[in-house]
Amino acid sequence: MAGYILDFSQLSTPNSIKVLYAITYNNNGTGTLVPGAELSLDTRLDSVDFSFASGYFGDIHFNIPLDSLKIDLFSNNSTDSFSLTNPSLKLELKNSIGVPIILSNILFQPLNQNGQVINFTINPPIPNPKIIPGASFAGQTASDVLTFNSQNSNIVSVISQQPEYVTYSADVGTNLGNPNDWNFITDTSSFSANLHVEVPLDGWAKRFSLEDTSDFNINDINNVDSAIFRLSVTNGFPIDAYIQVYFTDTNFTVKDSLLLNPQDLFIEAAQTNSGGIAIQSTHHIHDEVFVYSKLQKIAGCKKLITHLVLSSKNSPGSSVTILNTNKLDVKIGLRARLKIKTK
Repeated sequence: MAGYILDFSQLSTPNSIKVLYAITYNNNGTGTLVPGAELSLDTRLDSVDFSFASGYFGDIHFNIPLDSLKIDLFSNNSTDSFSLTNPSLKLELKNSIGVPIILSNILFQPLNQNGQVINFTINPPIPNPKIIPGASFAGQTASDVLTFNSQNSNIVSVISQQPEYVTYSADVGTNLGNPNDWNFITDTSSFSANLHVEVPLDGWAKRFSLEDTSDFNINDINNVDSAIFRLSVTNGFPIDAYIQVYFTDTNFTVKDSLLLNPQDLFIEAAQTNSGGIAIQSTHHIHDEVFVYSKLQKIAGCKKLITHLVLSSKNSPGSSVTILNTNKLDVKIGLRARLKIKTK
């Protein structure tokens, strides 16, 4: 039936598809026809698909089921206090179906790391209902964006409470109640609602914690008298950093730490211009001596956890800007002193 057009606009009689077929029975010569025997035939359409349909599709109601967006910025991180000046929440709506979409009861609920709801207020409120026009012709996409920022919501306060998820849902209807409207749909038409959280790193932070994990392995230490670990850190961020490195086993159980004295943990922020943008990286090198007894503690370790605590200068009095070109490079080297037996 490829290429056929089905017209269901005739209302006087039931629409139907007439199928003409003929049946031929061939006797192979091994059997005899029994008088009165019946041959049954069951016909049906299977795997019917369409490329284009048009008409008036009526009022259909469904819902966008509760979904969530994970905010990775705060996963496995912690902070005493911080503020980001320009966060935003955007709901992008796209409709390539030739049917107006009516959204009502749009709901956003930020959740903290304990699953508790964070109060999110919007002023002025979201229109209820919110109408997304249908596409005017096949291949077109009608779109709209709902944006919530510091000008029309308390998003700054929400982000400061470290949300881990933002859940969202809505009720959906089609058409505006006029049966004379013309609708269409193609085999590629769709309606989508996508949520985005944009968090430009402009602001300040106090004791914002980050961690990174890398593999580690030290060979047989029986012939090692002592070792020196060299920690080399280049900080291109406009944020001071306190650093510590932990040696762990495969289960991430900490066996020892790299640095002993607190004063060795501080890495000064990069130099900044008047706009809080880093213009010159800082560099820090520190050597830590491990005697044989200390090496024994880490002999079976397989992982290194680098723990960073970040604080911007003069916070909260002034803000800094973090760019995607900023880098904090941590390198760890090892120099060993061997015990060599001589005859």
